[in-house]
Amino acid sequence: MPGPAWDDDVASARATENLTKLALSIPTQSIQSRAMPTATMARDWHRSMLQGIEVPDEAYRGGFRGDAHPALADYEVTIGGLQTTRAANVGEEVRKLVIELQNQVTWLDEVDALEDPSVLDPDFVVKVLELAGWLHCEWVRIHPFVNGNGRTSRMWILWLCGRYGLPQLLALRPRPDMGYNSASQLGTLGEHGLFLQYLLVQYNKVSGGS
Repeated sequence: MPGPAWDDDVASARATENLTKLALSIPTQSIQSRAMPTATMARDWHRSMLQGIEVPDEAYRGGFRGDAHPALADYEVTIGGLQTTRAANVGEEVRKLVIELQNQVTWLDEVDALEDPSVLDPDFVVKVLELAGWLHCEWVRIHPFVNGNGRTSRMWILWLCGRYGLPQLLALRPRPDMGYNSASQLGTLGEHGLFLQYLLVQYNKVSGGS
């Protein structure tokens, strides 16, 4: 069952300030540490995103649906009428996602080490954005947090792009344009191709490509 909902737009100034800081710190962290991605990273981002913002229950800060806390244990969510991952299965789904992400990042790291650091190879960019699209869509599908999953998904893209020298493609706030919405919704059904195309368009806009 869902718990009390909240809309943090009422604290938009503070929310924007928090996200601005994250937009600067996440790629820097990714570049400097080259640490493997973990679920704890996303929990920490979520807590930072909500710092200084009132929430209905403190467990919502960095807490996954299905966590042992009573406010999260059976918190169910739908998106556009479609059921997301059941609360009881969120922990396992996130665990599997992180394992696959770590495997893919390990492979990309090995390829990246062989590349000319002054040039972003187009094929390598596509590989990074394929992973970014999958990661975003799967995070939204699982919907681990009560609120802020779209923003966290865009943080994951920011982290991944920062790791491999790509620019920031999507604002953390406000939500990107309608093309983003439709591609994201389709992605939650397992169709990631449209979201990849959306990211490629954004990359070409930012990088000055065709």
